[in-house]
Amino acid sequence: MDPTRQMILYVGTGLAVTVYLLWKLFSWFRNRKSSNSANASQQVADDPYAIPEPKRRSDVVEQPAAAAPAVTPPVIPAAPQPVVPPKPTPTAAPVAVDDADDYEEYPYADKGDYVFGSATPILAAMVPSSPENRERETRNLRNAGFYSPHAWHNFNAYRYLAIVLPVLACGLLLVISSERLEPFLVGGMLLLPLIGWALPAVYIQNQAQSRVQRIAGSMPDMLDLLNMCVSQGMTVQSSLGRVSKDIQPVHPDLAKELRIVTEQARVGSLDQALTGFSQRVDAPEVHSFTSLLIQTERMGTSVSEALGDYSDNIRQSMRQRADEKANSAAFWMLFPTVFCLMTAVFLFLMGPAIIQLTDFANNRADVLNTTDAVNVLNQE
Repeated sequence: MDPTRQMILYVGTGLAVTVYLLWKLFSWFRNRKSSNSANASQQVADDPYAIPEPKRRSDVVEQPAAAAPAVTPPVIPAAPQPVVPPKPTPTAAPVAVDDADDYEEYPYADKGDYVFGSATPILAAMVPSSPENRERETRNLRNAGFYSPHAWHNFNAYRYLAIVLPVLACGLLLVISSERLEPFLVGGMLLLPLIGWALPAVYIQNQAQSRVQRIAGSMPDMLDLLNMCVSQGMTVQSSLGRVSKDIQPVHPDLAKELRIVTEQARVGSLDQALTGFSQRVDAPEVHSFTSLLIQTERMGTSVSEALGDYSDNIRQSMRQRADEKANSAAFWMLFPTVFCLMTAVFLFLMGPAIIQLTDFANNRADVLNTTDAVNVLNQE
């Protein structure tokens, strides 16, 4: 390619990428401004103390004037205004999820958990995401143990950098490298952004699966200790706090979850804390455990007997799953065994026959060569 055309192509590509990034940044600021104004107007409409004072006075003046127009409207005394109670702390108003860039799960949380500072929401807004994908990614982040308020923003910022940085690096190498490396760099510009987009999600999903499996595997031990504490007269909340300290060296993931449950139950109620535990960890054992404790707490049944029976059921189900995996392992081991041993068995069985065929072909060639030589001599 002509160097001039090549330089024009690189400059045009860089300008197009720059214009796209500027447009995305402008759209993000515009959406942010519109969402902030909409939230402010919604809070003013929902706040009973945000009604302008002149409107109240006009209402007071116009009502008696309409009833008796000949009478002079009452003069509002210059008495001190009643003390307005302090404005209540606004609750998390429902934010429209149509714009995924402006949606925040914890809108009043501290911004100190941003990994790239104030640039984190800007980088996260550059990657398009639907509300369904965002909900699924947030659930995977929770299962993986990322409980920071802006974990999704950090995840999307990392994903955007994993997409853009390989493109910039390959583009820079295209300018300074030789022509022999151009096909490889162009292929890298196409392949590396796809890998950068998919790799963070795959990593988070694998972390979530392994953590959920560890928590599910540690449930029987936790149930035995919890049953021991409850049977000795301790409450469920205090038993959870004690068990979380005892299993910390062996099962740190479950210990962390139990500490969260204990703190939430101390602030709110045990039902809410157990419901949050079930939402954070997507495991059947956790769902059944939280449902069992909530039901026994509401019905007033024996917690100790329920925990003992459920512990036995979990161990039995885990034993059945282990037997199922062991039975299916023989079937899955059949394929690598056949493919790995087929070559050795083929050489062992067909090797002598191949050697004999080779010797026969060589002897036949020698015979034919000898016959041709004899015929040539006879002709002479």
